[in-house]
Amino acid sequence: MKILNQKQKKHNLELKLNNFLNSKNYFKFINSPNKVRYRNNIIFSMGLKNNLINVGPMSTINGIKIVEPSEINLDVSQLSIDICNIVKNWIVEHSKLKVTKYPLFEGFWRHIQIKENLCKDFIVIFRFNNFEIQKNIWIKEENNFINFLKTKSLLKGYKLNAIYFQKCIGKAEPNKNDMFYKIFYKDELFEKILGYKFIINPGCFFQVNTKLAKILYSIVQNFYKYKKGDYLLDLCCGVGMFGILLSKCFKEVVGIDNNPCNSELVKRNCEINNVNNYNYIEGNVEDYIDKLIINKNYSVILNPPRRGLYKNIITYINSKKKNIKDIVYVSCNIESLKRDLEIFGNDWKVEKVIPLDQFPNTNHCEIIIKLNSKFNL
Repeated sequence: MKILNQKQKKHNLELKLNNFLNSKNYFKFINSPNKVRYRNNIIFSMGLKNNLINVGPMSTINGIKIVEPSEINLDVSQLSIDICNIVKNWIVEHSKLKVTKYPLFEGFWRHIQIKENLCKDFIVIFRFNNFEIQKNIWIKEENNFINFLKTKSLLKGYKLNAIYFQKCIGKAEPNKNDMFYKIFYKDELFEKILGYKFIINPGCFFQVNTKLAKILYSIVQNFYKYKKGDYLLDLCCGVGMFGILLSKCFKEVVGIDNNPCNSELVKRNCEINNVNNYNYIEGNVEDYIDKLIINKNYSVILNPPRRGLYKNIITYINSKKKNIKDIVYVSCNIESLKRDLEIFGNDWKVEKVIPLDQFPNTNHCEIIIKLNSKFNL
């Protein structure tokens, strides 16, 4: 698949969103501070290429799954490359457990996920194959492996905060709702954003390009810095990032998200940052949205996954447009954004369209849309 450069991304955006753009509302693409090695979160495979063990991205060639070295991926950070190589060295030199072989899914070591902050602290989440069958072998080498990973990463200047694993059942991959087993813990993983601290745990969502994400959050924060409102609805709120960063701009913030890994984090992030006006609801936005808008002077933050918003959410927001003064929609998918803006319709003025090259070396970008209700102009 051909990867689009920024000029091509810009052309694609202008083609798809042409009906919503004008010379006053359309802003220049914001570049990523780092064009390569920018990701703070990766999931790689452990497997073979030409019978040699690798820890890195998987591809399929002529129907055969192969695993490449981690460094061929331009987006993965140097920390993740180094940790993948440390784990590879353990498997090759010390482990009695095998990497996963396809298509029969034999073996033990299957996937590795690494999450890091800008201070080079990190956590690791493994996905183990056939765990119950090979549990006794793992128990014998577990402590030695933990000490090996701690020592080798420290020599590289990295601080290992925690190690977790999940069990793969057959061919199925575990998800964020499945158990994370903690086998080593030293400290929480934190990231600092615009003067606030946020916890990153194994299952939570966090923007993968931290340096550009800080610019994104600053832009949205500045929308409300000097225009304080009554109520903010932070829909698809993740770990509460937008709501907490904007908490001083509103009397009350309500956040909704259906990721159970985020539920505890939102509450703890509020405690850490002394935010007392944030109310969190765990659940689907579509199940709660019609119970929330009961007073005037609402602002709404929308930060959905790539699929965009369900139509009934937009329909309900439109039905309450006289009570909503503005919407900030942060999208990572031009196609679903275009569809959703068309459903929002003509009762909203597109005040700002700000593209950010959040994902260099991919076909994706992040787009901030600021909508103002024409009923409140």
